[in-house]
Amino acid sequence: MEIPDSVLVEQSRSGDRAAFERLYRRYATGVFGFVRRMLPRREDAEDLTVQVFAKAWNGLNALRDNEAFKTWLFRIAVRQVQDFRKSSRPTEPIPPQLQDPTPGPESQAMERARADALHGAIDALSEEHRQVISLYYGQQMSVEEIGRILRLPRGTVVSRLARARDALRRSLSSAVALGPEVTGDAV
Repeated sequence: MEIPDSVLVEQSRSGDRAAFERLYRRYATGVFGFVRRMLPRREDAEDLTVQVFAKAWNGLNALRDNEAFKTWLFRIAVRQVQDFRKSSRPTEPIPPQLQDPTPGPESQAMERARADALHGAIDALSEEHRQVISLYYGQQMSVEEIGRILRLPRGTVVSRLARARDALRRSLSSAVALGPEVTGDAV
């Protein structure tokens, strides 16, 4: 049986590092996935993920509702990404061709091209749209959870999701219409 967040938070507040380590193991992959989706460089995402958990450890006493740890943690992640973007100069994402230079069978190449097109389309979204898409689909959070994390009304989250989906649809349909030049893959 899994120990509830609220119990682990209370134990962590009492200085129990093992309890906080359990929270870390429970949420580190999700936090990293969200941060990685928001930043072009993996190393920056790794560093920021560590910073998110350091802030969480140091700020546990500021958490009012032990049940809301996940929401609070992702709110820290959102702020850390925003602060990082303000303080660092813009970086160009590494082209997908350089990330994985080994060619595979045709079906794998086609799947990779689709994935690259999707990731490129997501990267082209505004930050507010990338946030809701990443939290909703990448972290499988509900609209209500996203609203609490971003401190937005439910209607705003729903609206941003709809606009982000529309933008992705337009971007991906134009990529399909234009052909392989858009994704950088040869036919």
